[in-house]
Amino acid sequence: MPETHRQQRHGSRSHGFNGIAQLSLVEHALSPLSYDTRNEGFVHRVSYPVYARGKRPVTANVTVSCPLGLAPSDELLLWGLLSLTLSDDKPASVFYATRHYVLSQLGLPVNGSYYAIFDAACRRMEFTTYENTAFYDPVRGELCDIRFGFFKRRKPTGADSERGDRFVWDQQFLEFAKHAYGRMRFPFSQYQRYSPGARRLFLLLRKFFHRRSVTPEFDVFDLAVNKLGLSPQTRIPDLKKAINRYAEELLEDGVLALPSG
Repeated sequence: MPETHRQQRHGSRSHGFNGIAQLSLVEHALSPLSYDTRNEGFVHRVSYPVYARGKRPVTANVTVSCPLGLAPSDELLLWGLLSLTLSDDKPASVFYATRHYVLSQLGLPVNGSYYAIFDAACRRMEFTTYENTAFYDPVRGELCDIRFGFFKRRKPTGADSERGDRFVWDQQFLEFAKHAYGRMRFPFSQYQRYSPGARRLFLLLRKFFHRRSVTPEFDVFDLAVNKLGLSPQTRIPDLKKAINRYAEELLEDGVLALPSG
């Protein structure tokens, strides 16, 4: 979904809406920030340390295969659909909703052009697969080597059909996202109004702030490339500038505060 999605619309139903993200997936970038709609058939690789209780950190190697590409703003759709699915008292692996309903609930414009944007983002997500050599399984409390997708979608094509779309979640992914130790809540309307890079930083810091009041020290390259999705070919000074731009969005919103003195 495109960058224009980040602007909050007046009267948005997403005001006060509780978003839900899968904890392990906010540890790293799912795709490069420099996305081009022609970038089909790419594979995004990234790594991050996993700190198992009482043990030395293990390196998790992640491979995200994107046959149709994957835009960084598609994560807005992923977390939005997941949040709507899990808002039910008894969430099921099958979620029914019209495009009108999803877009309006997420505070996005409801019109023909955004229907097309929504369809394209859904299709990219449908074909994406995620692999991780040290994924934390919150259900069983252990690290595992795993591969899963996100969801599949059945879209009625008849112009006169009144049926909603049928989204079928990957069983493993939904199991992890439903678990209390595998998910994180966040204010969706606040998340929505940031740029894609700032959104990733926002969720990453939300995870850290859940456990501490001060951010840890980040390696600039690791934060910029592995966690936010900036190009590894970018010079360190330019990576710092990009991180500062995303941090400024959060500073303006009161999410971050500079240390006194």
